[in-house]
Amino acid sequence: MADQEQPGEVTAEYVEDIGFDSEKAITYGSQAYAYARGGEYDSAVDYYNKAIALNPGSAIAHYNRGWAYLNLGRYDLATADLSRAIELEPKLAMAYVNRSCIYLNTERYDEAITDCNKAIELEPKLAEAYLNRGLGHGRKGQCDLATADLRKAIELSDNPALIQYAKQTMEGIEG
Repeated sequence: MADQEQPGEVTAEYVEDIGFDSEKAITYGSQAYAYARGGEYDSAVDYYNKAIALNPGSAIAHYNRGWAYLNLGRYDLATADLSRAIELEPKLAMAYVNRSCIYLNTERYDEAITDCNKAIELEPKLAEAYLNRGLGHGRKGQCDLATADLRKAIELSDNPALIQYAKQTMEGIEG
C-alpha cells in the first residue's frame, strides 16, 4: 500500500471540533500533528489521547489517532478508532480508506473492498480508494478488476509514490 494520508493539520475547524480552548488546542493538536508527521507515533497517540479525553465526540481526533495506531501496526486499536471516526462522521472517506489498509494487512479482502467502495461513493476521485480496492481484488485473484482499479488510481493520482506502487502492482498482476 502507498503511504497513508497524513493526519489532519491543526486548523480552526480542528480546534473547534476537538472542543478545547485555543491554548490547549494549539498545544495538544500541534504536538500530536508534529509527532505524527515526524514518525513518532507513540508520542502522537499520547497527545491524541488528551484531545479525545477532552472531547470523545471528535471524529478528527479519532481518525488521527487511528492513523497513528495504523502506522504502529496496532491494528485492533486503529480499527476501533477509525470505526469510531466513521460512526461520528460517516462522510470521512479517508477513514474508510485507512481502515481498508488494516483489512488488507489482515487478509480481510472483502471488508477492504467494501470500505473502498464506500470511500469511492463519498469521493469518486480518491485515488487511494481505487488503489486499495485494486489490491483487494488482486489478492482475491480478480485480476481484471484489480487492473481496472489500479489504472484508475494512476489516472487520478498526482502522488509519485502511489503511481509507482500501482504500476509495479499491475506489472505483477499482468506478469
